[in-house]
Amino acid sequence: MKKINCRTKTNFKTFGLSRKTAASTLEYVVLIAIIVAALMAMQFYLRRAICGSFRSTADTFGQGRQYEPSVTTVTEN
Repeated sequence: MKKINCRTKTNFKTFGLSRKTAASTLEYVVLIAIIVAALMAMQFYLRRAICGSFRSTADTFGQGRQYEPSVTTVTEN
């Protein structure tokens, strides 16, 4: 009876890649995935920071007052 060898080596040369190239590609993919995950996690905080910046700018132009239809009057010159 013939034994089957389960420890076959993958020959990267048949795919046109060397082991170093495959490892480098994998490292770049993992790095990009980590960066994307970090940006997705920071999305909430970035959105709040941008909205706060717009709010403070709008408060500067409006002297801190908000528009209220029953109270705010418009005068035309």
